[in-house]
Amino acid sequence: MRRSRGRSPYSGFMLSHRAGRGTAAAVLVAVALLAGCAGEDPGAGPEAVDVSGDFGVLPVVTFDVPLAVREPSVSLVIDGDGSPLTEGDPVLVDWIGFDGATGDVIGETYTSAPEIFAFTPNSLGDDLYAAVSASGTNDRVLYLEPATSESGLPASHVVVVDVRPARAQGTPVTPEPGLPGVTLAEDGSPTVTIPGSPPPPDRVEQILIKGSGAQVEPGVELVVQYTAVRWSDGSVSATTWGPGQLPERLDLSTAIPGLATGLLDQTVGSQVLLVVPPEEATGTDTLVFVVDILAVVAGSATDPEASPVPTASVTATPRPTAGPSDEPTSNPSATPAG
Repeated sequence: MRRSRGRSPYSGFMLSHRAGRGTAAAVLVAVALLAGCAGEDPGAGPEAVDVSGDFGVLPVVTFDVPLAVREPSVSLVIDGDGSPLTEGDPVLVDWIGFDGATGDVIGETYTSAPEIFAFTPNSLGDDLYAAVSASGTNDRVLYLEPATSESGLPASHVVVVDVRPARAQGTPVTPEPGLPGVTLAEDGSPTVTIPGSPPPPDRVEQILIKGSGAQVEPGVELVVQYTAVRWSDGSVSATTWGPGQLPERLDLSTAIPGLATGLLDQTVGSQVLLVVPPEEATGTDTLVFVVDILAVVAGSATDPEASPVPTASVTATPRPTAGPSDEPTSNPSATPAG
């Protein structure tokens, strides 16, 4: 498994620039243009920005440009009623940021994979950490950051952030008898108890929590939490849980056969128990995996029939329209009318 430790894209809410992303999933960003404005703008607050769309999906964002933000602000867009964040725990973040002067999309993660951080000021950055501290998992928040010498921003930034859960989330499923027992700690970390019987000769797949997210397709790359335990002595072979540990990205095209096959057709948000015989694992012992499927890396499928990643469309429309125009422009960013 490949660890992808997140590094905050913000420094005082400053985004790392990712303009020019070739594939972007269903971004419908309507940036309303405000031309020929006269007089001094007293400054825009959260009420000047409309954000719509479901959690975990690229939002529709509408605001007048240029957007004059005088003071930084944070507001809750979607209250997901999720778990509060705990210092040091992993946190997954999807975000999209806009240049407030032009409406250009300057970066986003929705069309790739959520970024992985520890919930600490050092990992997230002081400002983002302070803002996200007031939220929990499944929340969507809006950040407005002014262009100031202190922030180093050449223009105001408009940032929408989804705080995704870093553990399985769904409907509990009662496992079949005779399988290894799994007990979850308060933070979601599993403890596996191996039964006294011999290991099964074939791979066993058991859903423990059924998520409602996207289905896992052949060859995709996933973001996962996992624990692997040896059947022979119950010792932990590997885990992403524990102090200083973070979720990892798992490429099913290169994973051991028992994982690649056992996770196929499962859904994001699920927790899956896999009993993998030696010939489908490392060849030395039967391994027991408990895998939390947190996200699918967009565009990573190798199956030619897998669902494609739609192309981004960023359009300019006059307020109060909240969606894109009927005929999106070919320009991937909105610019003010002359």
